[in-house]
Amino acid sequence: MSKENVVPELKEILGALIFGSNRPLGIKEMRQCLVETAKACGAETSAFGQVRDTDVDAALTMLKEDMEKSRCGFTLGEVAGGYRFQ
Repeated sequence: MSKENVVPELKEILGALIFGSNRPLGIKEMRQCLVETAKACGAETSAFGQVRDTDVDAALTMLKEDMEKSRCGFTLGEVAGGYRFQ
């Protein structure tokens, strides 16, 4: 999957997943959610069926950097084997 085509939108989706979760989410868990959604919904979500762990990791890195630049009052942290906003 092309990083240029997916990562910007992927970053937003992962941010929403983390925000809506009541516990830290791991990379594999987030990727599995994307793959299952792509299989179930198809159409616009079908590209996410090809997302790799490295794509998720790259998007999370970009999300963390964007949050640090914006100084929004919270950060993306890695705890307990997963990611959460803190």
